[in-house]
Amino acid sequence: MAVDPATDGLYARHMDAKKTAAALGFVLLALSGTTVGQESYVVRPDVTDCVHVRDDASPDANVVACLAAGATLSVLSSRPYWREVDFGQPEPGWIAKRYIVPSATPPVVPVPDNMWLTVHFIDVGQGDAIWIHTADDSIDGNGIFEGKNIVIDGGPHSSSRDNPLRQYLETEAHAPAGLY
Repeated sequence: MAVDPATDGLYARHMDAKKTAAALGFVLLALSGTTVGQESYVVRPDVTDCVHVRDDASPDANVVACLAAGATLSVLSSRPYWREVDFGQPEPGWIAKRYIVPSATPPVVPVPDNMWLTVHFIDVGQGDAIWIHTADDSIDGNGIFEGKNIVIDGGPHSSSRDNPLRQYLETEAHAPAGLY
């Protein structure tokens, strides 16, 4: 028997629970789509029979193919609950993400001794702001150590030049914070 999100009870209960507000949010997110890049995946080995590939990211969309467990495919883009896949046909299709897994385990990258996550707590006069800075290996786009900055609760008037967090970032960061 084919595994199909349109008839799968868990999927149906999930959609029923979300009601109208979540459905609207789902539609907005689905329209935006997220590019994933061509990553190699396989249909999960515990799939009995096959998984439907559809012509759109919807359980109501037309079925264009049925892939057996272990079938190889490439993920092209992503929408909530769905992945657009290249599965060796002229046109890509959509498959429910719960039925596919990466084909290979990503390599484990050793963490160099000088790669630190730094967390700063800054008094902004009305509680504390938090600045988290992740390690950066100075290799653009490798996706391993990308040097991200995360600010939590910038305090009152967070865009003002007088904001204590902004002043701290401009003196402690390697380059001006550029917060406007």
